[in-house]
Amino acid sequence: MTAGFFMDVTLTTSHHREPLCAFLGKPVPEEPFPDSNKGANFDARVMKLYEGRFKRAFRNVAVILVGIVAAVVALVVRR
Repeated sequence: MTAGFFMDVTLTTSHHREPLCAFLGKPVPEEPFPDSNKGANFDARVMKLYEGRFKRAFRNVAVILVGIVAAVVALVVRR
């Protein structure tokens, strides 16, 4: 490998883009630095994404449990 082939960069704020862009030979973007995955904002987005999945999973478990209980009751009543 040649020197300068790898670069160690932490992209957490916009001022870290300049060294990376220089390394890649690209201009620094004019757009604001994307930071939508920070802290509480990220947690809220993940919870909103999975909220429907949690509800469906709970419903599926409930349906399965009701089926099992009904089968057990039917077996007990038959005896």
